[in-house]
Amino acid sequence: MTHRFLISHDSPVLYTTLVTNNRIPVFRTDRMREFICSAIDEARRSAGFLLFAYVVMLDHLHLLTSRPSTTSDLLRVLKGLTARRVIDHLKANNYSSSLKKLEHQVRDRNYKYSLWQTEKNVFPIYSEKMFKQKLNYIHQNPVRARLVERATDYRWSSARIWAGCPLQNEPLLIDKDLIHWRRQESKIARLLRVRVNLLTLVGRGRSPHPGHSPKRRSSSAARRSHASHPAAKP
Repeated sequence: MTHRFLISHDSPVLYTTLVTNNRIPVFRTDRMREFICSAIDEARRSAGFLLFAYVVMLDHLHLLTSRPSTTSDLLRVLKGLTARRVIDHLKANNYSSSLKKLEHQVRDRNYKYSLWQTEKNVFPIYSEKMFKQKLNYIHQNPVRARLVERATDYRWSSARIWAGCPLQNEPLLIDKDLIHWRRQESKIARLLRVRVNLLTLVGRGRSPHPGHSPKRRSSSAARRSHASHPAAKP
């Protein structure tokens, strides 16, 4: 049976942002966006983390994932593997101008390429409320950038999957169904508890509505009761 993921301090969700070096729009074409989605999926399988949401923008990514072991492990695999795949792709297809923008000198006039900025933009999420806030922020990125009118119209995000209308050929699948929602469980538990309490009160002959006093007898009923039980003479 697959383990369900509970968002908590013991198992936080990581909100990760990867920004390209010098904000170069590496992912401006569908081919490069498709390529980075494939690389993210490979990193997920390699590091063993769960992917709950994502968006691929022109020069950055946002991801919501589980933490495989440490934050450093996630960044090392995610940044390293995606960078190697993208740079190797650029080299194989002779994208010299793009490579030129990503290179930097190390020493002795040797150069290497850096796809991502070095900042560690990782924020741990411990609550379902914060998770939903970040989820909405991620999916609204293309709308704020005026790339689409609706979040679900943008192909390179998980918005459609969360909205319940996925495409047959989604560029990247996610693990949203593995999240164990505490709030939903609590709501069901409260409903069951109320039902049990009502049945218990009814079984004891008590009113199921605390604070409601029984109806007073009518004046005619009171007179009849008085007539049938006259007061004792002194």
